[in-house]
Amino acid sequence: MGKQTKKRLPFLEEADINTFVKILKRNIHAVRKAMGQFEEPYSEVTHNFKHILIKIALPAVEKRHLTLKIAGRTVEVIAEQKHHRRHVKTYYRSIELPSTAHTLRASATYAGETLYIKVPQVFTRV
Repeated sequence: MGKQTKKRLPFLEEADINTFVKILKRNIHAVRKAMGQFEEPYSEVTHNFKHILIKIALPAVEKRHLTLKIAGRTVEVIAEQKHHRRHVKTYYRSIELPSTAHTLRASATYAGETLYIKVPQVFTRV
């Protein structure tokens, strides 16, 4: 057998590492979901000409452990299920809305372990 040589990793600049860390921090929820730390809850998306209605089932989640973010045309829901102050599981759901969605006028209610998000649609005439 011949002499084995170790393959070296390509040299990374410190700027490359810093850029990678910034991207990782911005997308930490997507990374955690890809690694299996999140569970995707059951959800339904329906729409008509007036609005888009999103229903997300979050069993045994208290309202105070629920985070809803709307950035651009993306709706993100992160919810923690706890039992006696101990973490049981984390739910994560990201939904991309169509370009007709008017996210600034969106509303949400949480009732009966279901989150309802209503987003009006705006159509422009050409």
